[in-house]
Order: sequence, then structure tokens, then C-alpha cells
Amino acid sequence: MKRTFVQMTKKINNTITPASFKRGIVSAVYINNWTADVSIIGSTATTLKGIPISKALTASTVQAGMKCRVDFFSENVPGDAVLAYTY
Repeated sequence: MKRTFVQMTKKINNTITPASFKRGIVSAVYINNWTADVSIIGSTATTLKGIPISKALTASTVQAGMKCRVDFFSENVPGDAVLAYTY
């Protein structure tokens, strides 16, 4: 069976950068280096420190106490993540 271009691309993308994200709550925001500390929802003991914030967000949209989504590029390296958006 022949695979379509979309099927091949999807398989390659999932191999290279598997989709992985977690919901969290912003604990602290560091404007000087544009990073944040995030407590992961469902794991009260897990707080990721120094997560880079997406450049698409502004200072007024990232505040302590807000819920957020953290995208992980590698599940084995927690520091390889970005705070994608808040809500």
C-alpha cells in the first residue's frame, strides 16, 4: 500500500518531535530573562523552574497564578520546554 505525503510527513514529525504538553500554573515570572516557574497540574511536587516564555506572549498576558500550557520538545529533558500560552 502506498502512503501519502501527509502520512509520511506525520510519521517523520512524530519521530523527530513527538507532541507532548502539560497544563500548569505560573508560579513566578522573571521579566529580565523572559522565563517562568510553572507548577504542573496533577503533580503538586513538580515545579519546573526557568522555563522560557514564548516570544508571542506579552508581559501583561503572563502573570503568577494564571493557568498555562507547557510544550515539551523532549520528555527526557524537562528543561527543553516552552511556556506556550496562558488562559
